[in-house]
Amino acid sequence: MANKFQQPIVAIVGRPNVGKSTFFNRICGSRIAIESDIPKTTRDRIYGNADWCGKSFILVDTAGLFEKDRNDNLQEITKSAVETAIKEADKIIFLLDATDSVTSYDREIAKALHKSSKDIFLVVNKADNAKREMVTHELLSLGFKNPNFVSAISGRGLAD
Repeated sequence: MANKFQQPIVAIVGRPNVGKSTFFNRICGSRIAIESDIPKTTRDRIYGNADWCGKSFILVDTAGLFEKDRNDNLQEITKSAVETAIKEADKIIFLLDATDSVTSYDREIAKALHKSSKDIFLVVNKADNAKREMVTHELLSLGFKNPNFVSAISGRGLAD
């Protein structure tokens, strides 16, 4: 897919409530995306200009990928929006939650991301202190190297 922007596109992908919108706002430097503890708050792609560590790029906040409820058409709409973001992106940030173990749904998302030809960066959010950093072997079982531990709320680990 042709990039309509003049800068690289980086999409943030993960299940609901891992902090994608908070991470997006932190990197973009302003509160563009709505932050909420309520699943399914973000439903479509949100684009923002980012200048981070000397690099300029377009950052894309996406809806959380979640398991389909039998009577929920929202899943198909959000899944399509996330798939479009992945196709548009030059790079992907796969965001996990340090307060949870790796879930079966994280594994499904990882499997789908491995099928893409994109550069994928594993970022573990809500790692407010070293005790919250997941066991590295559990993360490495997802098939990505060098997980980055961050706290989007405090900014911990985001300068790396």
